[in-house]
Amino acid sequence: MELKPLFTYAEDSEREFSPVFPDIEDTKVEIEPLLTDTEDSSNSDTSSSESNPMTTEQKFTLVSLSISYAFSSAFYSMLGPIYPQEAKRKGVSQLMTGLIFGVHALVVFATSPFFGKYLYRIGAKFVLIVGLLVAGISNVIFGFLDDSPDGFVYVVLCLIVRTLEGLGCSAFETAGFAIMAYTFPSRVSTMFGIIEAVIGFGFMVGPVIGGALYQA
Repeated sequence: MELKPLFTYAEDSEREFSPVFPDIEDTKVEIEPLLTDTEDSSNSDTSSSESNPMTTEQKFTLVSLSISYAFSSAFYSMLGPIYPQEAKRKGVSQLMTGLIFGVHALVVFATSPFFGKYLYRIGAKFVLIVGLLVAGISNVIFGFLDDSPDGFVYVVLCLIVRTLEGLGCSAFETAGFAIMAYTFPSRVSTMFGIIEAVIGFGFMVGPVIGGALYQA
């Protein structure tokens, strides 16, 4: 007989506390529009920043880096129709010819993380300029190796020059991507896509130009 009032009190207490839960649900419903408005505002800010016209500095950066990447990839692929015949005439085996070709990419693969780690300590512009100078001078020197002695000396000189060229390309390509990301913070994906298209264009026209010059 004494337990019945206890059960009745528990039921009454549940009825008294039950209105609290609908308030919590109403609070959740009110929070959701706030989150939606925040996402919409961030998307609108991003779209508005992407629609803004580029400044003069951004245009200059895009054009100069595009030219640099185009020439770099063109010079790299220009050797395709030329060098195998010249290397054979110099007494270089096919294995060493492939190694001379591949050492450039190997150096870029090995040194790019190093330049990326110390880029902000050295300075992106400084690394970019020095890398372009080293790569350009190495390309010019490689063109004069045809007058070097045949055999072992020629192979060693080719490996040294191609290694220096790889160092220069690794430096300026790493710095170039960092500069693009810094200059175009709201258009990083678009600018990287343009640079990749320019690199592909250089790889495409390089063998054509090299074959035409060699034939002439």
